[in-house]
Amino acid sequence: MTDTSQFDATTFLDATTTEANERRPPIPAGKILTGIIGEPNIRQTEGKKEKTLGQTFTWLDLPIVFDLNQDPEVRSVVGQDQVTLRFSTGLETTANGALDNSKGKNNGLRVLRDALGMNVPGQPFSIRMMQGKPVRCKIGSRPYQGEVYDEIDSLVKP
Repeated sequence: MTDTSQFDATTFLDATTTEANERRPPIPAGKILTGIIGEPNIRQTEGKKEKTLGQTFTWLDLPIVFDLNQDPEVRSVVGQDQVTLRFSTGLETTANGALDNSKGKNNGLRVLRDALGMNVPGQPFSIRMMQGKPVRCKIGSRPYQGEVYDEIDSLVKP
């Protein structure tokens, strides 16, 4: 943990470097890794396309921290001990803003709960209960503007 008692934001903002920031190699696509779910975040966005103008969309974002020391091959390719990727899924809500639990709604959340073993009828559940839980993920890659980015391709049931 960093000692924040000596932290000076002005000094930090004015510090200069001659080093360039470098991109790390991506995690090989298709790898299955276990990560730990971080603190959930809920965000809302407004529709920007003609057919969605005026609509509000709700999203669940979960940071998932992967300890790459669990897979020395991946660790040697990536060159880091730890990588955090984000899993995001849209949430469907009712008119009063509650999570819509009717049949066929919130499939992304259902898949996530299935992967965590937390989709059990009668068992209490809240989104915050996922924090700190291990989840197995299949890693994919997404090309964008000549770069390849890691992404969580799918979640794997235990």
